[in-house]
Amino acid sequence: MLAFCLNNYSDIIRLYKSAPDLLFSIESFNKWGFNFLLSSIFLIGYSLESKVLNNQIKSVDPTLLGWVVTLICYPPFNTALDSFLLKDTAPTNTLFTMTHYQFILLVLSSASYGVYLWATIALWTKASDLTNRGIISHGPYRYVRHPAYICKNIAWWIFSVPYINSIYSIFPLIAWSIIYIMRALTEERHLLSDPEYQKYVKKVK
Repeated sequence: MLAFCLNNYSDIIRLYKSAPDLLFSIESFNKWGFNFLLSSIFLIGYSLESKVLNNQIKSVDPTLLGWVVTLICYPPFNTALDSFLLKDTAPTNTLFTMTHYQFILLVLSSASYGVYLWATIALWTKASDLTNRGIISHGPYRYVRHPAYICKNIAWWIFSVPYINSIYSIFPLIAWSIIYIMRALTEERHLLSDPEYQKYVKKVK
């Protein structure tokens, strides 16, 4: 994540040096700003899982399914799955490839990622994959049990509008949504061994 963030930051610096008047333009956000914003959000999120913060692990998911649906979301597995699912990644919906429409989609996607960031920060040092580091019920978690997963998927669907030109082009999105549903279900199965999570499930449906 740090490498992605720094690469995107370098792109913005090069733009600033070559054409500073374009730095805050819609075109700049579409081409560079969104990627930098996205990589920064993920960098913040994954930094919270660092051992430096003295996170306390209460338990680890022991199931094969839990590990499979989680690991497939990270390199190199997600790259391999995308190469299989995404046969043609060029935008084909010409209306939404127009600068202003693309900007609207990216702003909406960014807003959804903003809620994802809110959920991640709410977890704070309890943010984790495949482990139980404690249960929280504040922030967006007071309304829904998996706000980060929901908002990440909404952001993907919004971002992918220009690529949707047939029913078949929706299949990759459906596949990734199913994977995240499976992540939510396997995480809940693991966390339900914690009495605190059992109480939380009764409060947040």
